[in-house]
Amino acid sequence: MRTIRHALAMPSEVSNFKVDYSDVTSPGYAIATELVVAGNAFSGAVAVSFGCILLMNHDLVLHLGSDALSTVAGVLASFAVLGALVAQLGAYGSIEQLPALFSESGCNGSYDECSAAYRARRFFFASNSTSVAWTTAIAMATFAFSAQKEFETRRQHFEHRAVLSVGNASVLLAALLACGAVFLLAEGATQMATVEIELVLLILAVPLALLHWPATACAAHASGQVLYVFGRIQSPVGFSWLFFTHFSLVATLVLTILVALCSLASYALYSCGRLYSDPVELVCAVATTSLVSVQLFLTLGTLGMAAGYTGCGYSMGSGGWRSTGYSFTVQHCVSFFFAAAIFATRYECRLLLTRAWARRLAWAVAPVSLACVWASIVLAHSTKRASGDPYTQFVDVGSFVIGVSTAAVAWAGVGWSFARVGK
Repeated sequence: MRTIRHALAMPSEVSNFKVDYSDVTSPGYAIATELVVAGNAFSGAVAVSFGCILLMNHDLVLHLGSDALSTVAGVLASFAVLGALVAQLGAYGSIEQLPALFSESGCNGSYDECSAAYRARRFFFASNSTSVAWTTAIAMATFAFSAQKEFETRRQHFEHRAVLSVGNASVLLAALLACGAVFLLAEGATQMATVEIELVLLILAVPLALLHWPATACAAHASGQVLYVFGRIQSPVGFSWLFFTHFSLVATLVLTILVALCSLASYALYSCGRLYSDPVELVCAVATTSLVSVQLFLTLGTLGMAAGYTGCGYSMGSGGWRSTGYSFTVQHCVSFFFAAAIFATRYECRLLLTRAWARRLAWAVAPVSLACVWASIVLAHSTKRASGDPYTQFVDVGSFVIGVSTAAVAWAGVGWSFARVGK
């Protein structure tokens, strides 16, 4: 409900936005676009619909578990993602219409010198935020991946033939619409490089995974990640280990390749007389669980932290704000749904169900290790330079701590629930 209210109230809030200085009150500098309003309102309506369905079937869910509404949740989650994606890309595109705030000519001094600009920037990002829409889509996607629908035997898994069911067809339709929106919103933009191709590859990897083409899905996702990493390395901004996001991207790429290799090895063994390898299946299960864990923490942490933007000036680099929006989506928003789809369709993940401690260990080790290594590098860098880490330069420290802590609690809760399945 908050997302719907936020979207529908934004135009009037923008119209009434005022800036006060001493005795003078003047209209503020802001913008509201139909694309952002419609995308956020659509995602919010989808989330409210699923909430109502869940309440009406409360007793059924208590008796049968999430399997009772998993298909409905999957269908609605795919369209919630579509709305959030369109709203986010539209929001970044509209930044280009505010050059007095988001350009080299904008006021980039301290808060005392540029208080009106700081407030207008914060107002823009708060009004156009898609964090709640993405969070509800993640919640519905998590609900959709029912443990009761996981394959229980190798034969069921390896001899399964992809069927274009209602759920899969809905995800495929949403993915195709999202790809169309990606290309449509990129039209006319300059210096986009390959970022729209990267995003399309990540989006298409989700239905490919759900259709039980894991190697193809992993190849599409890894290709998108490789294109982004190499493009980032060659860009003027560069690839920096001071960003936790970059650690997570490299870890995601490695885990995706590992899952693809294990999947191919398992299919090859099963094709040769229904053979299998316990070590290969165990590595695949651990890698898949770690992949979901890393992406969930990264996505939730980013959404929580983004709410603490201070309003200081920010350079988007040479690609423009629209390209920045595409890059942000590639880094933070889409890969979780691919990881969750792989997790839901792999038989190997059930191997950890009989050992709750093993699944919790696989869930916790990768993100915690990445966080520790990243924190060590940031601390070492801050002792040599006064600039510190790149996050607290643009985000309020208190909001940073609250956002990351909230993400950690949600991440730990999901991991604990996954480990309890099958007890």
